[in-house]
Amino acid sequence: MTSHLSSTPATVVTLREKTHWRQRYWRLTLWGSLLCMLVVLRSHFQVVIVKGASMRPTFRTGDLLVVWKRAYRTAEPQRADIVVSRYRNDLIVKRVVGLPGEEVEVRGGSLLINGSTNTEPHDIEPGYLRIENGKLFDGKYALLGDNRALPISQLIHAVVSKNDIIGKVIFSICLRWPGPRGIFLQSISTT
Repeated sequence: MTSHLSSTPATVVTLREKTHWRQRYWRLTLWGSLLCMLVVLRSHFQVVIVKGASMRPTFRTGDLLVVWKRAYRTAEPQRADIVVSRYRNDLIVKRVVGLPGEEVEVRGGSLLINGSTNTEPHDIEPGYLRIENGKLFDGKYALLGDNRALPISQLIHAVVSKNDIIGKVIFSICLRWPGPRGIFLQSISTT
């Protein structure tokens, strides 16, 4: 009888080589997952830095805001939402105060919607701001800063379309230290 033994040498994989390939697999999986996560985060969220005093006392210069860019894909902006919007080749951070079809006016720093005083549930910087009565067209939103003590020459208000609104601010990060506010996260709730 003839022997049926193979003449090719057997491949021996050492434990060290197995560990190397296992580590390499997990590293690639980890980096791939991080890359996918970054792509998803960039398409859903944006970070902006507050510049200016129009949103005081809610935000101050230097605060970081996390913006949810897909908030208004299926929903409409609501009154009191804080949004980041494009306005005259710039990004602005303001609060939605007027909805399409409404008449909006600011008299003595007080917000009037359709002729009635609107009580705002958030802190505002009181002032004597006056904006004449105007009716918003369909698809247009009135945005206003919380600091009503600023002069009208400063950009404290704007009328924008839904397409100009980049997204809703979902929380802020204050990085000033030391200071009266310190370092903290502030969740933004408009409900």
